[in-house]
This record gives sequence, structure tokens and C-alpha cells, in this order.
Amino acid sequence: MKFKEKKTSEIISELKNIAALSRKYISAVIIYTVMAVFSIVFGLLSSLVSQSLIDFVTKNQYADNLLEFKSIQGVVCAAVFFAVFRIVFSAINSRVAEKIKIRIITEMTADTFDKFICSNWEYTSDYTSGDILNRFNSDVATVSASVTGIIPTVVTKIFQFGGAFAIIFYYDPIMAAIAL
Repeated sequence: MKFKEKKTSEIISELKNIAALSRKYISAVIIYTVMAVFSIVFGLLSSLVSQSLIDFVTKNQYADNLLEFKSIQGVVCAAVFFAVFRIVFSAINSRVAEKIKIRIITEMTADTFDKFICSNWEYTSDYTSGDILNRFNSDVATVSASVTGIIPTVVTKIFQFGGAFAIIFYYDPIMAAIAL
């Protein structure tokens, strides 16, 4: 029992530290999260367009579709639009996400270096230069990945689950209850 309590308190402490660091980068985290949610919305819409396309191809034109298309040309145009848009948006999303991550890593490294320079040199002399470089490089990267990863991941997973559940519920509430 003591082991679990210690682990839980450590996790809570780490989450508090990440939340404190995230406040400084809240605008970047929000942009990153909005782009991820936007990507999920287009993924869900793309799956609905694909379903409509399959219905038209299999001559099941009267299926109960969430997206109402009147012609095969409309479905094909929508499918092509979503395919091209996802490719373009994925490239833009990757670029913006990497720029955000690099900015956060750079700022955290600079903050860490400033704190190191202002620290008590008697205590830091106990560490080798390799240890210090490791802290600057890998540890800062790990912390920045947590800052840019935890909040957007939680929000996007909840949004993705909710969207998928809503679509399944529209077509078959019993299947949605089973999936839940």
C-alpha cells in the first residue's frame, strides 16, 4: 500500500510541475491542441464521406447517411477534397508542431542554463560535464515533450472518442452502447 501511495504522490507532483511549466507555454499548447482536434474532425468527416462513397458504389444510394450526397460526382469530389486537404494539413500540422516543440525546448534549455549559471558552484562541481550536458539535452527534451504532449493528447483522445461514439450512436445506438 505504501508503494502505491508513493507512486501516486510522485505522479501528482510531476503533473503539477508539468502544469506549472505548461502555463508559460499555454498559447503554444492551445494551438497544438486545436490543430490536433481539427485533424480529428476532418478524419471523422473523411470516414463519413468514404462511407457515402461505398454506399454509392454498391448501389445502396438510399442508405441512411449522415452526409447527404445527391450524386456520385459530389461524393467523389468530397473524397478527393478530403484526401488532398488531409495531406496538406498534415504537412502544415507537422511543421507547426515541430516549430512549437523546438521553441519550447530552446526556451527551457535557456532557462535551465540560466539557473545552472546562477547556482551554487560548490554543489555543481560534484557532477561531471557529461551529466550536466545530459540534463541540458535529454532531460529538457523529455520535460518539453511532456508539456506539449500530455494536455493535447488527453483533449484529442476525449474528442476523438466522443466523435466516434456520436457517429456510431447515430447509426446504431445499441452498437454504441456495446462499444462504450
